[in-house]
Amino acid sequence: MYCSMGSHEPSLIILPIVGLCILIPPVFWLFAQAAFDDDFRFKAVHAAGFLVALVLGFGTFLNSESPMRVVTGLASRLLSLVFILSALWIAFRSRRMDLVESRRKFRDWLTAIVGLYMLGVIAAEIALLGKDPSPLVSTLNVAAILVVSHLACHGLSSARVHALEAIPKPAPPPPATPPSEEQRLLEQLRVAMEENFAYRENGLSIAALAGKVGVPEHVLRRLINQRLGFRNFNEFLNRYRLRDACARLRTPGMRSLPILTIALDVGYNSITPFNRAFKELVGMTPTQYREAENPPTI
Repeated sequence: MYCSMGSHEPSLIILPIVGLCILIPPVFWLFAQAAFDDDFRFKAVHAAGFLVALVLGFGTFLNSESPMRVVTGLASRLLSLVFILSALWIAFRSRRMDLVESRRKFRDWLTAIVGLYMLGVIAAEIALLGKDPSPLVSTLNVAAILVVSHLACHGLSSARVHALEAIPKPAPPPPATPPSEEQRLLEQLRVAMEENFAYRENGLSIAALAGKVGVPEHVLRRLINQRLGFRNFNEFLNRYRLRDACARLRTPGMRSLPILTIALDVGYNSITPFNRAFKELVGMTPTQYREAENPPTI
C-alpha cells in the first residue's frame, strides 16, 4: 500500500508518489462516506484527517535513517488502521437501512475485497516495520493489488453504484385498469403507514414493516426505492414522522405540548435525532416552526 524505501536514501523526486500512497487509507475512508451516506458533506474533520496522515507519512519517509522512523512509522500505520476500520464500519452500519439494492451489494464487495486486503497490508507493514521487505513479499503485494483492483472495478461496474446515482422518480399513475400486484402492495403499505401509524413504532426496522405489510423484506425494499423514490429507509420513515410532527406543531391546541413529547409520539427515541432530522428536512428547528406565521408543509 505504501511506498516503502526500506533503508535506502529517500529521493525527493518521488514525493508525489509517496503522497498518493500515504493518502490511500484516508481516501478509502472518504469514499465510504460519500458512497454510503446520502447526506455526506466534506467537512473540516476530513481535511484534518488527510493532513495528519500526510504529516505522519512524510515524517516516516523523510526520516528513513532516523531512530524516529519506527515511531512515526508505527503511528502512521495505526492511523491508517483507524481510517480503514472506520470505512468498513461505515459500509456495514447502515446496510440494513439501504434501499438501493446495487449499493447494498457493493458494500459487500468493498468490505470483503478491498477492506480486508488493506487490513492485511497494514498488518504486514506493522510486522515488517523498520525492515526491508523481501522481493517475494513485494511481488506478492503487487500481484494482490492487480487482483483486488480488478475485482473491485468489476464490483463497481456491475453494481453501478455511487453517491451521484440519480434517485429514481416515482412511476406515473397507471391507467384505469384492475389493480396490479404492485398497486395492491402499495396500498397495503399506505394503510400500514397512514392508517395504522406503523412509523410511530420506536426502532421500526424494514424487516418489521415488511411483516406488517405481509411481503418479503427484499420486495418492500424494491417497492420503496423504485416506486416511491427513497434511497434510505430512515429517509422514508422521517418523511412520515416529520409530517406528523409538523401537523402537531401547527395545531393551536398542542402549543403547550413539549417538543420532546411530540418527538417520542411520532417514533423517535430522543430529542437529538428528531431535531437533526427536522432541521435537515424542514430548514428550521421545531421551535422556530411552531412560532412561524406561515410554516412550510412537507
